[in-house]
Formats: sequence, C-alpha cells, structure tokens
Amino acid sequence: MVVMGQSAWLNCSYDLENEELYSIKWYHWNADSEAKGEFYRWIPKDSPPGQMFQMEGIYLD
Repeated sequence: MVVMGQSAWLNCSYDLENEELYSIKWYHWNADSEAKGEFYRWIPKDSPPGQMFQMEGIYLD
C-alpha cells in the first residue's frame, strides 16, 4: 500500500523455473478514485517491450 502523495518503487521478482516470461502487468485501483486500471505492462516479445498508460495520479520515471 502507498500513501496518497508519496512515491513508491515497484519491482517484480519471480523465479520462472526455466519457463519463458510472457508478460508483467501492473494495475492501479483506489476505491476513492475514478482512476482504475492498467498503468504499465512489459511483454518481452513486443517492440518496444515496455508500455505505459496515462492514469490520473500515476507518474512513471
């Protein structure tokens, strides 16, 4: 959980056990906000593999 107005560092670390990664997707949900949904995805086979989606209150660096 992140306090509104504070920044956070997100990291995905998972042992694939010799399997291939298909995708990583991050979502935002806040019961007090209209802004809900996917804000970032990483699909290694896509070009470019990373894609950001604009969402109120989410700022990616």
